Amino acid sequence: MNKIIYEPRLIKSLIITDTCKDYLDCKTTLGLKKPLNEDFAATITSPQNEKITLLAVCDGVGGAESGDLASEYTIKHLVHWFNNYEFEPENNLDKDFIREIKRINHHLKRKYKEAETTISAALIDEKDTHILNIGDSRTYAINGNILTQITKDDLEVWHFLYRNGKGKYTKDELRFIIFNHILTKALGSGFFPRLKTNIIENDSYDGLLLLTGGVTDIVSDKRINELLKEEDYENFLTNLLNEACYCESETYQGDRKPKWLFRPTIPGKDNATGAVYIKRS
Repeated sequence: MNKIIYEPRLIKSLIITDTCKDYLDCKTTLGLKKPLNEDFAATITSPQNEKITLLAVCDGVGGAESGDLASEYTIKHLVHWFNNYEFEPENNLDKDFIREIKRINHHLKRKYKEAETTISAALIDEKDTHILNIGDSRTYAINGNILTQITKDDLEVWHFLYRNGKGKYTKDELRFIIFNHILTKALGSGFFPRLKTNIIENDSYDGLLLLTGGVTDIVSDKRINELLKEEDYENFLTNLLNEACYCESETYQGDRKPKWLFRPTIPGKDNATGAVYIKRS
């Protein structure tokens, strides 16, 4: 397997707690087909409280003229807000988190022409984790070696063909449908969606994994679980992004009908980005 080359479109730091060193990292790659990396990611701890952490991934919308600028602008301004936010008990962190995303959306529409991006972000405070998602980037919870998707994809196929497991096709099959890239929501678009965060208790998971569509369009949840079972967290993202660029075993071989609706995946067709947080005892 070839070694992928990482693009420097990320912000990261290691999280260090009083009792242990948890693992925090993000990586991105151009892939094999695109001339420009429109993904941007961040993993960072608060300078005020090292127990408070932000993970975020953004995927600039390819059909927009300034997708790369939208993803970079979003991550950098979210990190700036996070670094300067006063994490006090009397503050409503959830509402302030949403308010900042709305502010970024407003400025994207004013600053750039057709600048749109997806975002999946997890803000971990001392008790809870606030997860926000727009578009098809995802946040997963890790429990042991089991992966559970927390967010829902804002995609046409998700709403009309999957319907959260009650539709005609499985989530894995959505990766092979020809129009699976059509978003219903994006940050910076003319229509801004009503936002709501998922709030989960920190004790309910062992780790978090955030991925852009360049990974999840190619690599199934089952294969990601297999990579997690190797328990090599330092190399997990590298191995996962290599899968997104070079794997061949995930191409579609089914016989679902109508056949015109399905096509094989193309490894490395898009930028691929991930952010991971793993608790260590």
